[in-house]
Amino acid sequence: MSQYIYIKDNKVVNIAEFLEPSAATLDLFKLTNQVDAIVEFEDYINIGDGFVNGARVPNRPFEGWVLSEDESYYLPPTNKPSDDHVWSNEDEDWVLPA
Repeated sequence: MSQYIYIKDNKVVNIAEFLEPSAATLDLFKLTNQVDAIVEFEDYINIGDGFVNGARVPNRPFEGWVLSEDESYYLPPTNKPSDDHVWSNEDEDWVLPA
């Protein structure tokens, strides 16, 4: 069995396993599910992840975080000052827990 991901607007919208599907079968599933593409994908991926140029783009954990140069993870806009700090989406900065 191989894992196939359904792509719509550069996002993973579904994941399915097929046993050697034909091109016609994949085209039929693409049409009936109204997706842009169905792609075989062997690595770990989640529904909601981005999929651009054949590669997984993870979900952004917080607004303001930016994608790393290799597009494999997100970075906070500022460095974490110490292990005691946590990210506050409200403050858009690292804060000490209350």
